[in-house]
Amino acid sequence: MKYWQLITKNSLKLATVSGRQPVDREIRVKVDKVLLTPSDLLIYDERVAHSYPFIPGRFAIGTVCEGYGVDEKGNSSFQYHFKRNEKVILRSFYRDEEKRPTTLGVHHHGLMRDFVYVKQDEIFHIPPSVKEEDALFMGLIAIAEGVIEESKAEEGDFVLVCGEDTMSLIICQLLLYYKIVPVLITSSAEKVKAAKSLGIFYAYETSESLEENVFRITGGKYCNSAIYCNSMNRTSPSVAIGLVEHAANVVFAGTPDRSWPIDSALLTGKSLTISGIYSGFGYEHTALGILANHVIDFSKIDKTYENFDTVNASYERFAQSDEKYHVEIVKIG
Repeated sequence: MKYWQLITKNSLKLATVSGRQPVDREIRVKVDKVLLTPSDLLIYDERVAHSYPFIPGRFAIGTVCEGYGVDEKGNSSFQYHFKRNEKVILRSFYRDEEKRPTTLGVHHHGLMRDFVYVKQDEIFHIPPSVKEEDALFMGLIAIAEGVIEESKAEEGDFVLVCGEDTMSLIICQLLLYYKIVPVLITSSAEKVKAAKSLGIFYAYETSESLEENVFRITGGKYCNSAIYCNSMNRTSPSVAIGLVEHAANVVFAGTPDRSWPIDSALLTGKSLTISGIYSGFGYEHTALGILANHVIDFSKIDKTYENFDTVNASYERFAQSDEKYHVEIVKIG
């Protein structure tokens, strides 16, 4: 079996280990594709601390090979939970002994490998109506669901979404689905154009008159709450905080790549509630429902494909993809 491990900053090494048979109610799964987002780049270039050596990779889909509760003949019955050669989504989110959320590829060794051994509750069936490639986004949708719930936004509310990454685009589409109005701010004109083509009508560049635009949308009011997407964000959180009403909820979403100075007087003066969500634990099945109902349009997300043996190229390309909503998909084999 092969796997990639980070041995130092910006340096991956291919390693091998002998294969084995599944034991103790394990299921052996062949990893087919791994989704890389800008948050994975933060692991690669050490903006998020971790120990070495470290196996990256947060989100993946695979094929069931053999093991506990697997029907070798491909039939379904009460006795068997998964079929041999069935396509599945691999679980990314866990809780540690102190009930803190943890994520594969961030807090534990990840999925950038050709085979994994998992338990039944660590893989998910892909709904029949869902494309395999779309299933790779289940983890991002799960995080987005947790973020929206944490924002306490209600139907008809205006929610400011400040972000540069793919998750900000997913959050905006989910808000619309829940009859909540997203107001997206981003530094890229191309991202504004992509968002508007998906029906996210209130999308603005950070260089525009943001307060004036918010007042025009809301009839002279600030937004009811704000979501700040941490990964690769070029805009200070103070911008988002300045555009929400008194006693609003402000949620920081995803993995931060830097520390920003925030005016504490602004926080206390507005009596804001600040929280952070970086895990989708507990929202996976909700995310599957979102996928099955085709709520999210992935067509405006730029996808680049890379082979397993040359995965370094995927990380290096992120530096040239700032102007688009971009992900990398690594094909294992």
